[in-house]
Amino acid sequence: MPPSVLALSAKYDETRSAKLGPLLHLLADELSAILVPKLTREGEAAKAVVIAEGVAKLREPGLPVMPQEGKPFSPDAFALVQASDEWKRFVVSFTEAETALNESYQRALDREKAVFQEKGDPYGVIAVENEAKRVAAIQAGHALAAAGKDGASVGSPSGASTTGTPPPSPANPDGLSTGTMKTPPRKMEDRFVKKMVRYHFKDDIFDFYFRPRGEVVRRITKPDDSTVMMTGSWEIEDDGSVVVTGIHSTKWFWFGDDGRCEMRQGEKEGKRESKIEFVPGAKDPER
Repeated sequence: MPPSVLALSAKYDETRSAKLGPLLHLLADELSAILVPKLTREGEAAKAVVIAEGVAKLREPGLPVMPQEGKPFSPDAFALVQASDEWKRFVVSFTEAETALNESYQRALDREKAVFQEKGDPYGVIAVENEAKRVAAIQAGHALAAAGKDGASVGSPSGASTTGTPPPSPANPDGLSTGTMKTPPRKMEDRFVKKMVRYHFKDDIFDFYFRPRGEVVRRITKPDDSTVMMTGSWEIEDDGSVVVTGIHSTKWFWFGDDGRCEMRQGEKEGKRESKIEFVPGAKDPER
């Protein structure tokens, strides 16, 4: 691995521990203060002891920052932890922090990849891409750990399942509805294909241009007017949402027939970003 990529990787791992480790410690504190006494009061002292012993291991060095079955809880104990409100709060905070961290790291990797491309160094480009895959695999593993045995995303306030067939026509309380798609796919495409949507995150501008035949390009414009480009894929899901993959964390877009757009990233359920605007007359930024 090139020294520059190795340095980025080491810095990322160090930052992960610094930013996500305290969230794990907070979970340990809350489980000790809330779940263990609750089980004891309910006459489940034996279960409370097992949870307490697992909690004591959460602060041990080398433990993953997202607890997993067997690390450090047994399957039965972990099921109790996952069903608790303390775990649900932890997953929400963890997912938000990890997503923000990985978005920032992806921008650093994009810049490093651009340097190798400019030099014509294929080994450097592959090293950066492999590092991005490593980080994506870590996050994917955490998503599985966060989910309950029934596949529910326990970090989402509703506890709605993120797998299988969606429930019939649930409404998103914050805006556009979702459910079984009634609009034909071709008609849906008219709402977003060959169009660009934009949102702002801190000082950066994020543009997504949806090409025909399932390709999407993301452009990030920095405060100094420099840009970072990345391409991925889009697909219309059964509920009418448009899922974007291959550009760091998975994203979902909802395009209403009234011209509105909403977005969610990392996981599908939950409050959506509604400050998404179409860019009139925008062209493909790479062509």
